[in-house]
Amino acid sequence: MKYLHSRELIDMDGRKVWAFVGDGECDEPETLGSISKAGREKLDNLIWVVNCNLQRLDGPVRGGNGKIVQELEGVFRGAGWNVIKVVWGGRMWDPLFDKDEDGVMQRAMDELCDGELQNLTFKGPPAYTRKEFFGKHPELAKLAENLSDEDISKLNRGGHDPYKVYAAYHKAVNQANGKPTVILAHTIKGYGFGAAGEAQNTAHSLKKLDIDTLKAFRDRFGVPLKDEELEDVPYYRPAPDSPELVYMKKRRQELGGFYPKRNKDCQPLQIPELDIFKQVLEGSDGREISTTMAFVRILSAWSKTSASASASCLSCRTKPVLSVWKACSVSWVSTRRKARSTCLRIVTRSCTTGKTKRVRFCRKASMKTVPCPPGWRRLRHTAPTVSR
Repeated sequence: MKYLHSRELIDMDGRKVWAFVGDGECDEPETLGSISKAGREKLDNLIWVVNCNLQRLDGPVRGGNGKIVQELEGVFRGAGWNVIKVVWGGRMWDPLFDKDEDGVMQRAMDELCDGELQNLTFKGPPAYTRKEFFGKHPELAKLAENLSDEDISKLNRGGHDPYKVYAAYHKAVNQANGKPTVILAHTIKGYGFGAAGEAQNTAHSLKKLDIDTLKAFRDRFGVPLKDEELEDVPYYRPAPDSPELVYMKKRRQELGGFYPKRNKDCQPLQIPELDIFKQVLEGSDGREISTTMAFVRILSAWSKTSASASASCLSCRTKPVLSVWKACSVSWVSTRRKARSTCLRIVTRSCTTGKTKRVRFCRKASMKTVPCPPGWRRLRHTAPTVSR
């Protein structure tokens, strides 16, 4: 998207790319393997939402002995991302934070590992939370002395508080500081399942709920269904003129309409004549060449045609493809400096659109001799001076 917008092929201004992943998925190498590239390329149109429910298919994340939210925060910040943490629900926790003048509650929260957080829900919120969390310090017990069991049960996680989630999304969409953004939302596995699966790893394989659990779920979230209707576990659909559906349809229209949809209007691709590949088709006169070199020759010939203007995209800079950069180049957002030990190289990256050729970047490097520490071999070093 950034590439297309930078080359003015499509106006992507204001659009975002969203990715929704879990904290367990972040253990997979391919999930976090390339996040540094997003920070390096300043992809501020990219937003990740990581559902930190502290559970994986094979058990608790980190065995319950770590703090995965803080761990992921360090990983993403180190890769150059904005990090927004949505840890504690606001409507019940915030008043307690306001009363916590000495920061005792904050310190107690910081000391909790993920396994202990799971137990606050799994072992029954009112009694267990009152004893094992608020009972740790006299100051905390005083904060909770006026809280009923129902109040303690409503002390939810930030990822289940729609106000906190909305605030996080609003900030992620509107902060334009040249960095991608990740939202680390603390949630509970099996939220709403109660004793049947809430905060339990078995929630992964939970297929059916008994009638009592369904009634509790209905009452907890205010679903307008009668007892006799719950037997068939029906889908609930608000009325067409209800505030919920009116709002959802309005937002859908503002975002471009319903999907999926078929668009019959598209820009046709111009197929070049086969003659432009004559040099490649005639062979290499018996000389062995690599497949990369053969491909570069094809790409170089094709990039000189007008057909390549809107369809070309080079994802990286490697030595064999330097010959095609002047006709077709990638628009790099971040400042790149390539040090050369004995030469001066000026790279001109251009963009051809129709009959208009516009220079994208021009970088000049000046040669200087840099003092070396004793015992080091003296080399010619490039101290780049970058201009655009």
